[in-house]
Amino acid sequence: MQRLLADSYALLATDAQVHTHLVVLAERLTAERLEALAKIRGAPGTDHPRVLFVCSHNAGRSQMAAALLTHRAGGDVQVSSAGTEPTTAVDPHGVQALTEVGADVSAASYPKPQGAPIAVVREIRDEIDAHITELLPQLGV
Repeated sequence: MQRLLADSYALLATDAQVHTHLVVLAERLTAERLEALAKIRGAPGTDHPRVLFVCSHNAGRSQMAAALLTHRAGGDVQVSSAGTEPTTAVDPHGVQALTEVGADVSAASYPKPQGAPIAVVREIRDEIDAHITELLPQLGV
């Protein structure tokens, strides 16, 4: 287990632009790798669908989508988000827009366009939520 954690840390540290939360991210990556291995081996309790949302900065739409799907699926879907060029900034309007609909925004960063007024961010949230709602039946949730 420790070797896997050290390997996960090394993989992330190699190209990381932000090192602030590298230990936590390495723990998360290790857990995801272990879950994937368990799923491949057919371990009980690994039958939940897995969804990855990606956007350019992982600071907006992908984070909103991940928070909304996690909220709507009630734990029946394993959700992750990523960015091709991750940023460290958290948009307070994104957090506010998700909090308004009861979505858990812990460990989340938010939206594009950055610095948009809350009304625009709410529109982005609602559009993403409509897609999430359509996705749930396809995932069997």
